Amino acid sequence: MKQSICAAAWIILAAQSWSSSAAIFEYDDRVSISASASNLYAPIGIVRDGGRRATGFLVSRCHVLTVKHVLQSELKPGKRVKFVAVMASNMPSSRGSVTQAGAGHSRLDDWILIKLDNCLGDALGHVRLSSSSPFVAMPGSATYAPVSSAGYPVDRNRTSIAMDRSCSVVAQSRGEWLHNCATLPGNSGSPLFREVRTADGRALEAFAIVTAGARWRRPVPLNLAYLNTATPFSAILPAIQNTMAIEAESEEALSTTSAAFHLAL
Repeated sequence: MKQSICAAAWIILAAQSWSSSAAIFEYDDRVSISASASNLYAPIGIVRDGGRRATGFLVSRCHVLTVKHVLQSELKPGKRVKFVAVMASNMPSSRGSVTQAGAGHSRLDDWILIKLDNCLGDALGHVRLSSSSPFVAMPGSATYAPVSSAGYPVDRNRTSIAMDRSCSVVAQSRGEWLHNCATLPGNSGSPLFREVRTADGRALEAFAIVTAGARWRRPVPLNLAYLNTATPFSAILPAIQNTMAIEAESEEALSTTSAAFHLAL
């Protein structure tokens, strides 16, 4: 989509001030993918909190990651939300509780981890999180990261996922990634990813979570002062992994205690 402009973009990046975000650059080349029985994008769904919604995605068999600004009311541990796996057959869903969130108020802290009541990842799989750098070298020592994004923006049918297959992370600023992947309301919480081959076939490997984009609902010319933002997993993955590890230990201890109780009986 916009990768051909990245080399020229880097020439003047240093002179720009990152004051806002944009939505869709140059032209809209998103494609819609419908649900199917076996779908690579099945782990990417919608998180609902009352009348508000955002994209979210399974990051383990039982956990979903999304942005916290989707929450309708004050964030607190145990807050209940709903995850709908739109791309899977019959659209399975589960309620869940917030177990961890970014501690501050910057966009780097705009994330929450949800523990589902029903572990939908057992059937749907999950997105692999990577803290490695996806950036590649460009002429003149510049770098950029070719990625894809997928989510559920408000301008598309909610029974299919909107894919931007060919976009890029073109800069970094104060820990955030600045990218030109299509970002409209509803796209917040989408992963920036690549498709990778595994021993079992194909999987999604995500490097960042989309946090913001301006509410322009038409394609706009490229302007390097207006890029969409995402938080790289290199900044938040340790906290996510730590929370899931603690929960796993607690569940194992509870299971052991329960087994011992039954044996005693």
